[in-house]
Order: sequence, then C-alpha cells, then structure tokens
Amino acid sequence: MPDPSRHHLGVDFGTSNSFLAVASDGTLSATPIDFGGDGLRSIVLYRTDDAGIENVIAFGEHAEHEWGMATPHEKKSLRLASHFKPDISPTNETPRKDAAAFLKCLADDLVQRGALPAGKRPADFDVLIGVPANALPGYEETLAQVARESGFGDPQLVPEPIGALVGHLSRHEFSVRDARAGLLVIDFGGGTCDVAYVLRLEVRQAWGDPILGGRLFDDLFYQWFCQANPGATEAMAGEGDDYYVHWIKCREMKERFSETLARDRNARFRYAIRPYGRLVDATWDEFTARAGAYVPSDAFRDELARLGEAYTSLASGQPLDLLAWVRDVIVRGIRQDKIRIADVSYVILTGGSSAWPFVRDIVAQDLRIAPERILSSPNPRRAIGEGIALLPVLKKLHEKAITEIRAEQPTKAYEILNEVRRVVDAFLDALAADLAGEFVATIEPLLAEFRRCGGRLKDLERKIADQAPALETKAAELVQSRSSELTAKVNQCIADVLGPWFRSKHIQWTPERIELSQADPVSVTGPRVPVKDVFMTGLTAITSTVMAVVLGSLCGGAGTAWVLSGPPGWILGAAAGVIVTIGAAWGGAGYVRKLTGAIPIPSKLAWLALRKVDYDRIKRDTHASLIQAFRPRLESQRTELRRHVEHVTQAQIDDIGALDHL
Repeated sequence: MPDPSRHHLGVDFGTSNSFLAVASDGTLSATPIDFGGDGLRSIVLYRTDDAGIENVIAFGEHAEHEWGMATPHEKKSLRLASHFKPDISPTNETPRKDAAAFLKCLADDLVQRGALPAGKRPADFDVLIGVPANALPGYEETLAQVARESGFGDPQLVPEPIGALVGHLSRHEFSVRDARAGLLVIDFGGGTCDVAYVLRLEVRQAWGDPILGGRLFDDLFYQWFCQANPGATEAMAGEGDDYYVHWIKCREMKERFSETLARDRNARFRYAIRPYGRLVDATWDEFTARAGAYVPSDAFRDELARLGEAYTSLASGQPLDLLAWVRDVIVRGIRQDKIRIADVSYVILTGGSSAWPFVRDIVAQDLRIAPERILSSPNPRRAIGEGIALLPVLKKLHEKAITEIRAEQPTKAYEILNEVRRVVDAFLDALAADLAGEFVATIEPLLAEFRRCGGRLKDLERKIADQAPALETKAAELVQSRSSELTAKVNQCIADVLGPWFRSKHIQWTPERIELSQADPVSVTGPRVPVKDVFMTGLTAITSTVMAVVLGSLCGGAGTAWVLSGPPGWILGAAAGVIVTIGAAWGGAGYVRKLTGAIPIPSKLAWLALRKVDYDRIKRDTHASLIQAFRPRLESQRTELRRHVEHVTQAQIDDIGALDHL
C-alpha cells in the first residue's frame, strides 16, 4: 500500500542541464527541486592548486558565473567542464571524473540547503536515475558506481524513454492501453539521440547514436559565430574564454535560435555574445545549409580524438549532414526492426533538443505520423525527471487500484445494469407507442370501409393481413433508425459509471463502444421480434369482436336479428343458428370461425359490429403486446452487458498491472 511518508528522488542527469524531482507515495505529482532556474546546468568549475591538483570550486550556474567573473590571469588556473555526461565509460577517465564531481556537488548542495523533504540526504530516498536507451559500452555500470560514490545511495537506473512515457501518462495525455499498444519515444538530447519502441510498457527495441546530440549543433553555432565575427577566435583565446563561449554561450544561442525559429521559420535571428560580437539575421535556410555540410571544429575534433575509437567518424574531419544523420537514426530502427507505423499509437518527443522543429518534421514526413499523434512535453527538460520520480508512485497507485477494482466491480456492474434497464424501458415504451400508432393508422381506414359497405369477415382479415408486411417493414425501419440511439444511450450509461470510477483510481480510460447492432434484439440485422405476429394478434381481437356480433345476430340473440328484415331473416337466422350450433359441436371454434368468416355481412350489421371500435384500447393492447415481445430479447442483453463490464475492468487491470515490470 502507498506510504505518504516514503519519497522517491528522480534524477535526469543531462548533458546540458540536469533536473531533479521528488514524489511521494499516494500523490501522482512530482515536486521539482529548485535551483533558481529551469533545472541545473551540468557544469563543474575546477581550480588547480600549487601541487597541480584540481579542486572543484563551483558547479551549475554558479560555476558559469564564477568563470565569467574571473580575470584572464585567474582563468589560467581554472578548468570549466561541461557536456561530459554522454562520454562516461570505464575507459574515459576525464568525463567520469567530471560526472563524479558534479554529482558529488549536487548531493552535498541538496543536504546543505535542506532542499529535500525533512532535510534528508539523497541516499535516504529511493533514488532513480535516467539513462539513455543507447549509450557507450559500460556507461550504466560506470554511472551507477559514480552515483553511489557521490552520495546517491544505490540508485535504480531507469531508461529515459520510460521516464518520458510515465511523465505523459501521469498527466493523462493517453491511457495505459495506448501505451501498451505501442509508443515511439524520441529523445534528441544534448549528447545523444535515442529512439525506443515501447510495447506493452516494455522497451522492445531501442536504437540511436550515443555521439549524435545537441552539442554538435553547439559546435555548429560556434563556428557560425566565429565566421560572422572575424578576430573573435583570437580575442576569446586571449581572454581564456574559448571553451566558455564554445560550449556555454553558443549552447545558449542555439537554444534561443531553436525556440525562435520553431515559432516562425521565416524569422531572422540575432544574438550577441559580448564582448566578442554578434550573430545577425541568421535564417533557417542558412542553418539547414550549414547543418548539411557540418565539419567539427579543430578544438572539438581534438577533444573527440582523446575519447577513443567510438568518435572516429566525427574526429575524421569529413563533412557530415547532421539533419540527414538525425533522420537516418530515427528511421533506421523502424525499418530494421520492421515496426509498423500502424502499431504506433503516439510518438513522444522529449529531451531539450527535441524542441528543434526538424525532429517533428522527420516524424511527420518520413514516418507519416499524424500531427495529433505527436506529443511533446510543455517543458521537455522536466519531463523525464518528473516521470522517473513518479514511476514507483504510479506503480503503487495502480497496485492499490487493482485491489479496489476487483472488489468494487460487481457493484459497478449492478449499477450499470440498473441504469441500462431504465434506458431500455424508456426506449421500449417510446418505440412500442410509435409502432402501435402505425398499426392503428393502417387498419382504421379498412375498418371504416367495412363498417360502411359490409362484406365477408375473412376478406376484412385478408385486407388487414395484406398490410402486415408493410407494417413490419415500417417497424423494421423505425427500429433501425432508433437502434443507434439505444446503443449510444447504453454506451453513455457505461461511460457515466466507469469513467468517474476509473478516474478516481488515477486511470485514464477511453470508453470502448459496445455495439449492440448484431446482437440487439430489436435490430433488423439480427433476429427480429415477430412484429407481424403481434399485429395479427391485434387483428384477431378486432375480428373476434365482429364475429361475436355476427354470431349473436345469426342466432337471434342480443336483439340484432331485426337487421335481417322480415320473416326471411328470422328463418335464415334460425337456420344459421342451428348450423353454427351443430358446427361448433362437430368442428370446434376454429370451424365456427371459418364458417362465420365466409358469411356476407350486411352493412347495417357491420355498422352495428364496429360502431364502437375502441382504437385507443387497440393501441394500448398492441403497445403492451409489443413490449411483451421485445422485453425478453432486450433482457437477454443483460448477460452480454455484464460480460462487457467485466471485460473492460479486467482489461484495465491487465493494462495497469503491466507497470509492475517497468
């Protein structure tokens, strides 16, 4: 069960910026750690002492500030380190050392400022650290060891794509079912480009490039700035600012350019780095041209050459098309792993560099993903850290939800069935009333004609019976036009109960429409209610009334024999009475009905028989008969609806239970 006093610390250790968030059990929200800005710059500043030993004197924004305040002479004993995160490996000592120094400063700062709940140390929390889906060999083991040595306890490493997924899931941007169906997470960050295909909340395929990232674009903008400002390189070197401008200020310029051009590709961008110059009227077209023929700067190539064989392609000095490289990395895994785009429910863009519009262009144009299926975080720098912190919280909330859902499911099913019964009763009442009205409107002219003209009863029955197919067709059309209404109302009943119920369990649920059309007992596509039989039952009641009057007349009863004028009528009536009496004894009621149906009925007798036809009663009786015929078939749907509710709830249990293995 969730324990509100238990906290989880999510650490998104990034190439350019790092972000930390704290979450507590039972609450599906993460609290960012405040560093005075949007995250913390991943920077460390060293000073070399007289013995030649480097000592950390600042980190984060403070390191940047201290460097900016130092004199050229002071900078000779200082070393500013950044973008070390992607190069961590057992064999790259300097990136490992810089990462350890940064994380150690971070852990100490959290304790000194009392920035964590109850003033605890990071090691007192469940610490979760994000790692790229693709990294250099030995990256995860080295990072875990560095984190332990730096005061972060024994951290759990979480793939960064999973952190992004959980961040979006916790904001209810899609359901767990969508996540299980298939997600593509693209993390184009400061140092790496990672792509992961997540199916059933497992990273099924992961690909990318551990050396392709935003820092290559930092270098591109550095060269662009230097070319726009002749003499800037020498001036920066003279002040000791070449590294600072290269990797700190030009990164800021790149980020501002990305934000500006994402809003308007036709904008002209300007940015100043004082006192070394400015970039004026930079355009998207010029950016893409430079990105299409990028060659790392000499300083960057020298740095890459020291990091080993993994960077050979960059250190060679051959021109590279950066945008094509990003496109190839993203698309390559889709093709190689034969992932069907139709199986991708959403694409999540995360990482600071995912703000670049060309990443979205690649997804939309090369992968043909609809724009509404491409999600990006409001603040990509925070998304992964928050998601990592929320992962154990979400799992525990879902464990609790599974227990409660199983216990409450029968009650909810009963509630839904009661609501459905109410809807069905109202539907049947309105439907049967309309059908009964159609029936009466059809037979009323026929009865009026018989009352005026007389005739044989069996001819009246035949005329009314001849209308039965048309009546049944009208009934079928009416039922067909109303069946979608019933289906919609039944689905609304289900959604009205299940929606709030699931939301109370922190579950985003998209209602699944239950289609009653084929199994619906009033559907024209499924087994029909025998509407014709119902109408003929109403016809029998009418003709029986006429027959009773005729028999009474023929037998001389009820004072109606006078309509057969004079003695011939009496004789005929007596004879007919004898015949009917004998026929009843010999052949039964059916024979009598057949016999009387063939007797011509004069108009006066027909008028007498039908003078007080109660059409309202006929309508009520037909209405009741229709409801009686429809209801058993609709009641049979209760079993199907109960099964549907059970299926939906079990599906949610299966979906959220999949979080257990994350």
